[in-house]
Amino acid sequence: MTKPDLQRKISNILKHGNINKPENSGAKQGLEKALEILKSNQKDLSGINELDTTQARAIAKFAVDFNNLQSDGKFFIQLGKMIKRAKD
Repeated sequence: MTKPDLQRKISNILKHGNINKPENSGAKQGLEKALEILKSNQKDLSGINELDTTQARAIAKFAVDFNNLQSDGKFFIQLGKMIKRAKD
């Protein structure tokens, strides 16, 4: 998966209505930070500890791993599927 593909997928997840549910607030914050990390090509963990939850920090770390060629982005696809399947 290319970086533009991954950025597009994350943007689409952030547009889904379920992302705004209270139980997805950590995921939303992490995905927003992940998008920022990918756009800036950040390769270290700076700023991640400022996120509110462990979930948000873990999600953002996957973006750092992607930038360091240690992740293929499949995590974000699975996360998106889980958020979209969440019951209303």
